[in-house]
Amino acid sequence: MNCLLTSRPFYRAECPPGPHALACAARLPVCKAALCVAAVAPYDAAGLDWLEGQGQDNVEETEASLKGEPTLAAFCEAQRPSMVGNTVAGVIAAMDSILPFADKAAMVRHPDLGQHLVDTNNVGLATSADGWVDDSMASIKPWGFELGEIKVPVLLYQGSVDAMVPFGHGKWLAEHLPKEQLKVNLIEGEGHISVFVGREEEMMRQLLEAAGVQGKKQ
Repeated sequence: MNCLLTSRPFYRAECPPGPHALACAARLPVCKAALCVAAVAPYDAAGLDWLEGQGQDNVEETEASLKGEPTLAAFCEAQRPSMVGNTVAGVIAAMDSILPFADKAAMVRHPDLGQHLVDTNNVGLATSADGWVDDSMASIKPWGFELGEIKVPVLLYQGSVDAMVPFGHGKWLAEHLPKEQLKVNLIEGEGHISVFVGREEEMMRQLLEAAGVQGKKQ
């Protein structure tokens, strides 16, 4: 989950992917604050080995992306059948290389969380992998804005054992986002999914406080 709080014509929370949330923080005048959880760093980030720490499926997906959209589309379509019409246990098995123990345990211990991922896959991949392909291609392209343009508060969360968006990405963003209004939460032992467990309300409270609207009617 990545959220940004906007104020036209009323305060409203939106949930775009991490880089998109940061783009809105940089360029959207009505954006008041941004929450980025497990947000990927730019592919061309200086000093970052972008693939280090990523699970094997992610490495292969990125390699396919670099060969072009047709290659990536073939890769994603081949993976799609194992991602739809499945159970929580089945999805865990299909995503084994990018789910550390912390994430697998979170999905089992919190059935609603695991089922949410199953339902998301079922809807998003129901007819094709086109959306997945678009997201993957976007991840290796220039962002089109500079982090220094961001003038609103940013809340950054990243788990240390995340195998989808490695810890190095969170640390890179923590080092390169404007420091004046940045709150960094680099959390040991958490993954891409487990990082949310027990923290959702706190994340939203911090987002509201950062935007200066705590206590206002949403």
